Amino acid sequence: KDKKEFNVKIFERETSPTDRWQRYHIGLSNYGARSLLNCVPSSIASNLPKAIPNPIPDVETHGITITDQIGSVLLTPPTKPFKDVYEIAKISRGLSSIITY
Repeated sequence: KDKKEFNVKIFERETSPTDRWQRYHIGLSNYGARSLLNCVPSSIASNLPKAIPNPIPDVETHGITITDQIGSVLLTPPTKPFKDVYEIAKISRGLSSIITY
């Protein structure tokens, strides 16, 4: 996503997300999401939905997708996608998610 809302620099060896099969991934468990929300100021936490926006249809998902070693989708179980980091943080059982973009 080409957004200018955050003052960050990303250093990558690849020229684009499609250079490698795995694209860019951010793994976030429910425990990690909860910890993140508890350790950052509320001004930052309130901006997290902007940093993790709605997925692009047929390209991204905020749910479960199983891929092979070259990134071809093998299975996308019929589960409700996660709306945002707050929804992941509310889950009481262990869960691992990967946000892919």
